[in-house]
Amino acid sequence: MNQTINLHSVSAGECNIVIYLLEDPTIYDVFRVRVATLIQPSSPAQLHVGSRVHFKLIDYQNNLAEGQLPGHAGSTWSSSNVSVIEINHGTGEAVAREEGEAAVKYSNGMQAETVVSVAKVARVELAQANVMLSVEDPPEHGGTRVRLRMFLRDQQEEMLPIYQYEGVNLIRQNVKVDCSSSHPGVVEAYGEVSDLEGYFCNMRYVGSASAANDNLYHKNTPKTVTISVHVSSSTPNVARYSLDRFTSFQVKLNSKIYVEHRCANGVHLDKDKRSTVIGVVSLSDFRIESPFKSSELVVEKSRENLDSNHFSVTVRVPADSNAPLSQNLVLKSVANDATVASIPITFSPTRKAKKAASSPATPREEQKQATYDIDTKARRPASSAEESSQWTQWILLIFLLILGLFAASSSTEMQLERILASLLNVFLRLFGINKGRDHS
Repeated sequence: MNQTINLHSVSAGECNIVIYLLEDPTIYDVFRVRVATLIQPSSPAQLHVGSRVHFKLIDYQNNLAEGQLPGHAGSTWSSSNVSVIEINHGTGEAVAREEGEAAVKYSNGMQAETVVSVAKVARVELAQANVMLSVEDPPEHGGTRVRLRMFLRDQQEEMLPIYQYEGVNLIRQNVKVDCSSSHPGVVEAYGEVSDLEGYFCNMRYVGSASAANDNLYHKNTPKTVTISVHVSSSTPNVARYSLDRFTSFQVKLNSKIYVEHRCANGVHLDKDKRSTVIGVVSLSDFRIESPFKSSELVVEKSRENLDSNHFSVTVRVPADSNAPLSQNLVLKSVANDATVASIPITFSPTRKAKKAASSPATPREEQKQATYDIDTKARRPASSAEESSQWTQWILLIFLLILGLFAASSSTEMQLERILASLLNVFLRLFGINKGRDHS
């Protein structure tokens, strides 16, 4: 039994053909078919609006390049739809003008054709799930680079900036990528196209250190920033869609965990002070790892609201606990385990804990302490003078009484009355009663 099998090629490539008997599938044969095209890029060629293409003729069978093919001189290239593909008839160089399909033909004693599809970018995907950016990195460090995956309409494979054949660039897609930030004063964003790597959004933190200090170490810095991606054609005089926004994504900002200045060297509790509140600032939430049992030390975390970067950590020694403590509380960022802050906690149940050496006081603290010292020094001399004056008054009073008794023993009744009146006036004046009046 002889039969003929007709094969119709769909596109360039290779495949296996299996032939077997329906009555007995164990009887079969396999042969490989290679479908070659004389034109590169081969059909179907997927092009972006505005892309530039250089069509070339290749003889796969004899491994001959375009210039070696017979009848090459005076070759003619043509497009079936010049509004979609505009081509140079002599060189095969072309520009994709607008969306649609066209057949690019070569004719010079031999015929060859490839189908071209031109489309805009249909979707943009991130090559990574979570994007994070540290606000501690200086702007010159470059920040974070996120790769973007782009797909044309009805295209399953990712579109790359260029297409090469044997080391020669045949297609340049001419895609322009613009990235913008919702907070340009905090995070700067810009697009990048790399021929060999693909499409990217670059982001870096641009907030100054002085601004961070003024805001209590990023207390007012946003925790997330939205990056919007805009795609267009970089080729002039083609159908443009530069205002279309294809995607946006969130960038999480990460910072150190800042412990307020007064607790930076530790928290010291004693029998008279069993609790305190520690102020903490962090752009991401954090967990507290405590080596203490709940019966030894109670640790609680809270914050002003869900959007706030300011947290309060309360540490409290229960009233019935009298065991001395000396361990570290460890704060770890939930976004990055490498971001850690440690707070030494000590508790002395019998005596006031010795205060650790602290960092130099701020100008506000120094001013407050100076005011306290001046007030204290001003009060002390006034108190001493007042006590001295009272003792002097009592001594004079006793002396006058003794003198009056001595005079009374040798005086008449009239003289005694005058002496008593004089003593009364002296007594009232010494103690400031009816000052300036005569009680004779």
